[in-house]
Amino acid sequence: MTLLNKDRNNEVIRTMTIANPNTNSTTAKADHAEKIREIAYNMDLLFPGLYIWIGSMVLKFGGQPPDDSPHRYPGTINSQYGIAIVLPGYRIFTTYQGSYDLSAPRLKLRSYPPGD
Repeated sequence: MTLLNKDRNNEVIRTMTIANPNTNSTTAKADHAEKIREIAYNMDLLFPGLYIWIGSMVLKFGGQPPDDSPHRYPGTINSQYGIAIVLPGYRIFTTYQGSYDLSAPRLKLRSYPPGD
């Protein structure tokens, strides 16, 4: 679901995007993967915004759609949940500490020291 808002020039701006694919359809899963890819793109390139992902729910306030010209942005987020705030001036505060690489393994919680 996308909520739209109009600016002073009456142009539509995407202000909030919510994806909640609770169905088993391929389209819903592809939509969720695309929303996660958008968050990875915005965090990687430090576009200001608030990004939240919890399981299948994705909230995105701000940011930009990925620029797939001339090549598609290949990144993703390898975590089931997290929050990130990117501020103007290239400041980012995030719970995500993983890689944006598509082939990176999913992060798993571990106890430290090992064996506890």
